[in-house]
Amino acid sequence: MLPDHASWTAAAMSEVTATALHAINRAGDVAGMTVGIIGGGPIGIAAALCAQRAGAGIVVISEVSASRRAVLESLGIASVVNALEPNSVDVCIDAAGEQATQAMSIAALRPGGRAVWVGIHGDNVVIPFGSYSIVVGERDVIGSFAYDDDEFATAVELSADWNWSWVTSVPLEEAAATFTALKQGATDFVKVHFVSGVR
Repeated sequence: MLPDHASWTAAAMSEVTATALHAINRAGDVAGMTVGIIGGGPIGIAAALCAQRAGAGIVVISEVSASRRAVLESLGIASVVNALEPNSVDVCIDAAGEQATQAMSIAALRPGGRAVWVGIHGDNVVIPFGSYSIVVGERDVIGSFAYDDDEFATAVELSADWNWSWVTSVPLEEAAATFTALKQGATDFVKVHFVSGVR
């Protein structure tokens, strides 16, 4: 049930939070660990918050977009870098799902580390490296898709209290124009929440 103090934006972001929470849960115990996140979009931001909640020692987000980097830095939830350094993290969440980011997620792991792949752009992504570093370094690659009912219930509670000021509310009647602008890269929106009637 949605808490009384939750905004409609917080309610809408519960699904994003649940997806990120599931990814952190799939990673296992991250307490005291260095967690790297690839992609500073909605799931990446929520994953950083979930990692903090789970007791991560250090959280680092890799993001190349200048506008998204500015949002991330204003939130102060993690260190922000262009790319994760090799052998620098214990757990890596890939919230982008590109061939290059999946490769980075493996390279960034210390021996015994775990990469969790959340973002995906289809089944034709080919990882441009061999299995040697995975086998010899005993690194794990874990898939993460959606969430379960308990995780969604937790996400609703968490979302009610988190800062969603970086989410842009747009009237529903402007949806088509907004999607066109997003597709053309003509806007710096990190996340759009379409609303009807109330801004």
